[in-house]
Order: sequence, then structure tokens, then C-alpha cells
Amino acid sequence: MTEINRIQNISLAAQYYLKVAGDQLNKIYSSDVVQNKVTPFVQRISSGIQYCFGGASEQLNKIFSSHVYQHRVAPLLNRHQYTLAAVGSLAALVIVARYFWPSKPLGETWVPANRSQEEWMGIMSKNLTEAGESHSNAANVLYERHLQLSKSQANDINSSNFDTCQAKAQSFLKDRDMILQPQVVDLNSSPRLQSPNWKCFVPEKKKDTNAQLDFQFVENRGDYILTGFFHGIGSKEVAQYANENFSKYFQEESVTHSFPPDTLSRVVYKIQKEVEQKKEWDAKGTAAVLSYIDRANGIVYTCTIGNCEAFIYHNITTSQTQNLSQTSGFQTFMTIKTSVTPPSNLEQTEKKVIPLSPLRNWHVPQEEARVRNESRVHFNIDAAEERAVLATLDSKKHPKITVSRNIGCRIYRPSITCEPEFTIQRLEKGDQLVLSNKSLFDAVHHTEIAEVLSSKENLSQKLCELAAEKRTQSSTVVISLEAAT
Repeated sequence: MTEINRIQNISLAAQYYLKVAGDQLNKIYSSDVVQNKVTPFVQRISSGIQYCFGGASEQLNKIFSSHVYQHRVAPLLNRHQYTLAAVGSLAALVIVARYFWPSKPLGETWVPANRSQEEWMGIMSKNLTEAGESHSNAANVLYERHLQLSKSQANDINSSNFDTCQAKAQSFLKDRDMILQPQVVDLNSSPRLQSPNWKCFVPEKKKDTNAQLDFQFVENRGDYILTGFFHGIGSKEVAQYANENFSKYFQEESVTHSFPPDTLSRVVYKIQKEVEQKKEWDAKGTAAVLSYIDRANGIVYTCTIGNCEAFIYHNITTSQTQNLSQTSGFQTFMTIKTSVTPPSNLEQTEKKVIPLSPLRNWHVPQEEARVRNESRVHFNIDAAEERAVLATLDSKKHPKITVSRNIGCRIYRPSITCEPEFTIQRLEKGDQLVLSNKSLFDAVHHTEIAEVLSSKENLSQKLCELAAEKRTQSSTVVISLEAAT
């Protein structure tokens, strides 16, 4: 009996709510807004639809009843009805696949490999050789280009471009002699510079604006110095994020991975994965160059990603040039005379430039080969599509992605990778380590940088001002190393 009463109560409640809903709908339908505005609008829309369909129907009837359709088109459709049905079905499947199937997957994020210390040493030595060769070749290309320009201006006596081209060609000629013949660094051998004193120079802090793309940090942990330089691509967010978190992540990873290149590579991977989680950064990234200075052994490990670079400016005396291959491992080098005049009883001091960052851009054959290979593996593309991929990455068409490696830029994978390149080099007394983006070294010659470095004070700020004179906005980090007292 109780169950019957419950059902009756539910039925009465349902009837009540239906009656209430009906009353509310009647009020809405009888309201002035519905009667005077909504109903006429719906009627006009309905009339318009009927008119359109009526007109379309009349046109179709005319077409179907025409002589051409009856005697030519209809017989042709009848003969090929199965073919047309198959084509229509295939088109429908393509449309469905386009909107419901997942698009082509992005290339996999680079993952650091587990390498032994011997493997790391071989890779870093090879990259150091390549760094010298690539910078030497680039300087040679610029020298030849400006030499040809000066020759083209030679017949015009009144041309002011002749002297300019000649001066630039001579500057690049000095930069050309940078072919490296590096020695194999033995980690067990005694260091040339042990626990050096050091001075770090960074430029004056700019206002935190969107125009600021360069960020840097220097961390002194007693037994090592860690410094990083980041140049934002597309915007500053990724560069700022990497700059703020790199040192912290390095300390965390160094607990389980003690060899510096292994630690640095895993920090890069960790930051890359975190940046990928932020969808608003899909087209943003950062180039980077980082140096780990092992003070106890006098060794610098350099990690390069993209168009940031690091150079060592090293003091030598005139007598050392005769036997340079035995003292520093370099067969040929670029020497720069500084403006400092030594006493008569001392030999003249010169500088050599040691590139620590191999060039990685779309003009380097290894990078083009990498893009071709990864595009085929991940996208299974043919030759025509491959050319389209490379054309998409043309710096003239897409100036924001002129670099082939950086942290971030998720939507450009696998063509752009975050895989870093590492080099290793011994340090000596008086070495000065300069980290900056490529625009500084493109605008300012090594001779000019050497002149600034000889002043010993406010080095980074002076380099920034020199770059500004060349209409290039660049920041920089300079670390000067001296023998321990």
C-alpha cells in the first residue's frame, strides 16, 4: 500500500510541474516581446528559407528538364554511377579524417643519451674542431664577399664604398685564421690554471620590458662557476623562464649526474619538457649558451643551443707563436695585438680567439641533413614535401626561426631541436670568456672586442655600447680568469 501511495504522489507532482511549465510557456508566447518581435522575425526567416529553396528547386527543375541534361549528362551519369559513388565515398572519408582523425604527430622531443665519460670527451673534442672550422669558413666567405664588392667599386674613383669594403675585407681576413687543431684534453693531467680568481662583468640591468630578449646569470659555487646566456626567440618568456630556473635544476640534477655535460644536457631536457606544457609558448623559444668552469681542474665545458656563442680570448707572447701547437693544441690561430704597450724588457702581448660554439643554422650542411632525415622519419614525406619543409624554414620568409636549434618552439619540431652541442677546453692565466648572442659577434670584429677586453673594467657594458654603435642590441657576459694568489 505504501508503494502505491508513493507512485501516486510522484504522479501528482509530475502533473503539477507540467501544469506550471505549461502556464509559463503560455505567458512567454503571449508576451509582447514574442508577439511583436520574435514571431515576425521567425516568420521572415522562414519565408526567406522557403524562397531560397523554392528558387533553387525551380532552377534544378529547369536544369534536369533541359535537352543537354536529358540527352548528354544523364546517360553519362548512368554509365559511370558506380565510379561516381566510389569517388563521393572517398571524398566523404577524407573530410571525416580531416576533422576527426589526429593530425600528423610532431617530432619527438630530443632525449639526452646515456654516455660514458670517454664518449663525451670524443664528442666534445670533435665539436671543438668543428667550431674552429665553421667560424673560419664563415669568416672566409665574408672576406671573399667584401673583396669582390671592393673590386666592383675599384673603377669608381669617387665611390666611398671602396674604402669601406676594403676595410671590412681586411677585418674578416684577420678573422679567417681560426682553423683549430685541438689537443685531446686529459682530465687526469695536471691543470694549467688551478682554482683561478675570477671577475665577472654583466651589463647594467635594463627595464623589464617586452623588448628585452637577453637574460644572463652567473652562479659561483666555490668549486665551479656556472654561467648562462639566453636570447629569446619570438618573445622573452621562454628565455626568462630558463634563466630563472637553470641554476636550480642544475643543482638538482648534479646529485645523480656528476659529469658536467651530462648534467647540463638533462637540465636542458627538463626545461624543454616544462616549456612544452605551456601551449601559449608553442611558437616561442630561446637560444642559449652555458659554460661550466671547473675551477679545480682549470677546464671549461660549454653548452651551445642555437645562435648564442662563446669565445675564449687568450693572451700569448710573441715567442709562444713559434710553438703554439705544442703549448695549446692549436695549429693556426687568430692573433690580435692589443693597445697595451708592454715595457721594453717584456715581449709584446697578443690575443688568440678560441671559438667554443660550433655554428648551427640553416646554412650548415649537417643541419640541413638532420632536417631531411627527421622529416622523413616522423612525417614519411616525399621529395616534394621535403623541399616544402626546408622552404618553410627559410630565414628570409620566417625571420623568427632563423636558428635550427633552441629550447621551446614546439610547433616547429622536428625541424627545430633543443639538442645542445658541447665542447671542452683548458683554461690558462688571463683567459677571458665572452658569452653573447650571435648578433654581437656579427656586428663587432674580434679585434674590436680584444681592444675592449684590454681595458679590464666594465667589459660587458662597453661591449653592449660598442654593439649599439653598430646598431645592434646585444647583451653579453664576460668572465676574466686570473691565477690564484
